[in-house]
Amino acid sequence: VGVSCTSSLVSSTSTRANRVSRGHVMATMANGYQWGYDVTLSLPPPQQPPTKELQRQRSRIQEDALLSQLVLQTLLDHYKEKEDNDDDDDDWVQECRSTHDDDIRKFSSSPHNDEDAVVEGSRRILTQEASMALLVPLAKENAASTFSLMSRPLVPRQTLVFPGSFNPPHPGHLALAQAAVQAMKKNKKQQDSSLTDDDFSVLFELSLTNADKPSMDPQVASERLQTFLELEKECCGENKNPHTPNNIQMPTDWGVLLTSAPLFADKVDPIQREQPPNNASSDSDHHHPHQLVFIIGTDTLVRILNPKYYGNQKEHMIQAMRDMGKKGVRFVAGGRVEQQSSSNENGEGGGVFVTGEEDLRTLPPDIQDMFVLIREEDFRVDISSTELRQQQQQQQQQQ
Repeated sequence: VGVSCTSSLVSSTSTRANRVSRGHVMATMANGYQWGYDVTLSLPPPQQPPTKELQRQRSRIQEDALLSQLVLQTLLDHYKEKEDNDDDDDDWVQECRSTHDDDIRKFSSSPHNDEDAVVEGSRRILTQEASMALLVPLAKENAASTFSLMSRPLVPRQTLVFPGSFNPPHPGHLALAQAAVQAMKKNKKQQDSSLTDDDFSVLFELSLTNADKPSMDPQVASERLQTFLELEKECCGENKNPHTPNNIQMPTDWGVLLTSAPLFADKVDPIQREQPPNNASSDSDHHHPHQLVFIIGTDTLVRILNPKYYGNQKEHMIQAMRDMGKKGVRFVAGGRVEQQSSSNENGEGGGVFVTGEEDLRTLPPDIQDMFVLIREEDFRVDISSTELRQQQQQQQQQQ
C-alpha cells in the first residue's frame, strides 16, 4: 500500500482571509484499488463571508496534526473489515463534520472487477496498450480463488521468471520452481547468508504472441491461468489431490506475467524496466544491472544454445548470450529424462537424465557462468505437458 498526502494549509499569520485550508489523502494498492479523503477545513458559516476579523477554528499546528491523523486513518481503513461508507467513519471524523463544519469526503475506486483480470490484462497486451501485465493470486481459505491485475507490473528484486506455454500447468512446473529457488538461494548465500525461500518471488511468464502461431485469445489465457488456481488447490488447499506428492508446493510468493515477448532477448528490457532502483553503494554501481534469473528446462537450454537460431553461426550465438549476460541475465535449468531407442533385457525402454552439462562444456567460461544446473537428486519429475494434453484428449473422446 502506498499513501500520499498533499495540502494547502493557511498560516495563522496569513492576511489572505478568503482562503480556506484543504487536504487530499489517497492510498493505492498494487492492483489499482484506491481510497482516501478530500477535506476542506475550518469553513466559515455559510451566511457569513470570510473576513480578516473572522477567527480561524484551528491553528496551523492543529491543522497539521489533523492531516497527519487523516493519513493514519487512511492506512487503518486498509485493515478494517467493513464496507467503505460514511456511516462507518470514526468518531473523530464525525466530530470534525459536526463541530467544526469541516467538509470531509471519503472516496474509493477500483479499475476493474477481479473476475475480468486475466481478460483485461490480455487485452492490454494484444492492443499494445502495455508490454506486460502482472496478475497475482488473491487468497481465500488457504488457496487462491481468483487473480488481481496490478495497475503496474512491478517486478520484485529477487524474482525468478519462469517462461512457458503452460498448456497445461502441472506439478512438474511447481517442482522445478521450488528446485530453482533452492538452487538460487544456495548460489546467493555466498553474498547474503540471511536469505530464505520467502525472499524469492516466482513469476510464471506466458507470452500471448508467438512467431509461428496466432496470438492467444484472452479467453484461452483466462482458462489456462484458471488451471494455476486449480493446481494450487490440489497442492495446498483443503481438497488436496492425494496423488500429488507432499513435497510439491506453490511458491510462497508467486504470480503470472503476461507478455508479448516470445524470445528471451525480447523479455529482458521490459522486465528490468519494472524492477526497483538499484541500491548502489557508489556511483559506479548504478551502471551494474539487476540480475534477472530465468527458470528453464533442459529442452529450452538446448534451443537457446543452438546456432540454428542465430543464422547457423556459433559466434553469433555466443555474442547474443554475452549481450544478455551484460544485462545481468542468468538461467537456472532443470533436467529431464531422455528416452533411449534401445530397450533393456525386460523389453523396457531405457532413460537417461540429462542436465545440459554436455551442451555447456564446449562454450567459453563466461557463458557457462550464466547457467546454474539443478542436479537430478534435487529435481526430477517425469511429467510432461504433452502427455497430459494427450490424456485430456482421450478423456474427452471417451465422454
